[in-house]
Amino acid sequence: MKGASDGRGGVSGIVIRQALSADVPAMAKIGVASFRGYGGDQEAAEGWLGARARESFDHQSSILSDGEKVIGYACLGESGGPCRPEPVVEVIQFALAPESRGRGLTKDFWDEAVGRMKAWVLAINLQRKRRIIWMRVFAWVYVHNTRMRRMLQHCLGQKPELAGWRNLYGEPEVMYLWRLRVAPARRWPP
Repeated sequence: MKGASDGRGGVSGIVIRQALSADVPAMAKIGVASFRGYGGDQEAAEGWLGARARESFDHQSSILSDGEKVIGYACLGESGGPCRPEPVVEVIQFALAPESRGRGLTKDFWDEAVGRMKAWVLAINLQRKRRIIWMRVFAWVYVHNTRMRRMLQHCLGQKPELAGWRNLYGEPEVMYLWRLRVAPARRWPP
């Protein structure tokens, strides 16, 4: 069920913010329901996500909440150094609670989570007086996970480039890669 509009196209009562340590148990519950890698182990999920639910030099974690309840999380991390000509970011995990899927929340949450990472990449490079315009973003997706592939295409408004594959976890995965504009070229420095 969709909530009432907030007047900006979003759903009222929905908040997107930086993940905190207190959010880890709820994030882990969603992670266990969404990712096989946790093997149903809530404690393992809490350990892994706990390391990412704080501000860090190399990653950003955001949560999506409906009132006081965490209903989604996103972990994005820098990969290979933030000062490349086109910094590279990995979508480490992006998940919504099963009961929150299909409510029209994914695109806004995606845009905010990626926007936070763009701001971080831009700030790192501004501190070093480096001009960057683009960053590359990649995500590994199981070949059979058509829902995630459709979600990526919907959020990006384009079909991402197929950039590689691996069979690291016993099932084939494909890597999707795309370029995102970080800052307008004409307004540098701000």
